[in-house]
Amino acid sequence: MARPCYVYLKLKMPGPKGVTTVTGNRQRAEECLQKGSKIADDQMAVVELEEYKKNADPSDLLHSKKPTSESAFLSAGETKPVHIHPEDPIAAPTHISTTLDSK
Repeated sequence: MARPCYVYLKLKMPGPKGVTTVTGNRQRAEECLQKGSKIADDQMAVVELEEYKKNADPSDLLHSKKPTSESAFLSAGETKPVHIHPEDPIAAPTHISTTLDSK
C-alpha cells in the first residue's frame, strides 16, 4: 500500500495514525545512484574480461597481424627498429626516428 514519488523523493504509506510520509535527500540519492552505477560498471568489467579471456588467443596479442613490409608509410628521415614488446623477441619491431630526443 506504499506509494513512492521519485520526483519529490517521498514515500507515503498508511500508518497507525494516518498517512506516514518519509522524505528523501536529493544529494544522498545522487550519491547512491553514482555508487550503484560504479559497482555495476565494475561487475560488468569483470564479466566482460572473463568472456574476453575465453575467446581471445593470447598468442594473437603479441604478434602484428600485418607484416611490416606491406606498410604504405614512408619515413622522411632515418629510422631505427625498436622492439615495443620486451618479452617477445620475434614480435615485429616499430621503426622510430634516429633524430628523436632521448627524453
